[in-house]
Amino acid sequence: MNAHLRANLLLLGLTVFLCCILYPLTLWSIGQICFPNQASGSLIDKNGNPTNNESEAAGSRLIAQPFNGPEYFHPRPSAPSYDASVSGGSNLSATNPKLRARVAQALGPIVKYRTGPKKDQLVGPDIEQWVAENRFKAVGKGTEVQRDYFDRWLTAHPDVALIEVPADGLMASGSGLDPHITLKNARYQLDRVVTAWAAKTKADKSKVRKTIEDLLNSKSEAPLGGLAGVKLINVLEVNLALRERMAGF
Repeated sequence: MNAHLRANLLLLGLTVFLCCILYPLTLWSIGQICFPNQASGSLIDKNGNPTNNESEAAGSRLIAQPFNGPEYFHPRPSAPSYDASVSGGSNLSATNPKLRARVAQALGPIVKYRTGPKKDQLVGPDIEQWVAENRFKAVGKGTEVQRDYFDRWLTAHPDVALIEVPADGLMASGSGLDPHITLKNARYQLDRVVTAWAAKTKADKSKVRKTIEDLLNSKSEAPLGGLAGVKLINVLEVNLALRERMAGF
């Protein structure tokens, strides 16, 4: 019996050593030696360069973070509010009224007219005017009103033609932390970004647009070297590069 007990304890000790010490240590060593930046979280500094110093990091190229300013491209919505410690989706089904309400609120400030005299213009200001004319009791102002009343405004204007917003501009990813958006989504946001930077730098709007378009094209890439999927951009990398280029105007 003692012989069997010693054999079992030896096997247990060997398994713990191999699986809990040697194997993790080997992988950690390979990562730190061959892939130090990736093993440390794929951090990048404010200039978009890889860094392993957390105090210098502007973020991780693998984790989405919010950008709310009009001069920056915005990431996908996030159910966990971009908190990597609680990543996950909203788990709302396509028939859930809460999902429709959230999408309608997201559409209010960003959707544009597809036809008519106001083609390519935002519907947001008209929503605010409609709310004021009908004397609805609005809480907040600006984009808050546009979010809260878009669905009611759309119901009251059933014949209005609107530009389709890219799906990833409205729907959260499964993790809520997807750092990429489609190039189509970025181009949908382009007018807002160009207008904000032109006002901020006092530069010619067409020159600003050309600069930002060139940046998007240079930073976009499709998965597997272009063999699969649509072109994507990394929001953090593009916004950091955008800030650097606009500083020269």
